[in-house]
Amino acid sequence: MDKNMFEICYTEFEDIQGMIEAISCRVAGSSLKRERIRDLIAEGWVYVLEMVPYFEPERGIKFTTYIWNHLNGRLLRAAIRMKELDDTEELRDIYCSTDSELRSCEFE
Repeated sequence: MDKNMFEICYTEFEDIQGMIEAISCRVAGSSLKRERIRDLIAEGWVYVLEMVPYFEPERGIKFTTYIWNHLNGRLLRAAIRMKELDDTEELRDIYCSTDSELRSCEFE
């Protein structure tokens, strides 16, 4: 990543942070545990860092505009995976009350 691209992304840092937090809260809704929002925010930042090398500022759009739709989809998919994981853990808590039972419980 060249210095110019870094500066462009740095100048939009607050916008990116706000966008990641807003999308994370929206896709988490009431179906995810509240601590999962932090996981979604981290997932959002990972995606942003992955997309920086592909950003072409010469096209004349802001970086936040460039990543908006893809970030939205990525965080929605992450929230679905987290919800499935939470449901599996909840089932294990319900059906496996002791450590020995937990070891014998297998969910696919």
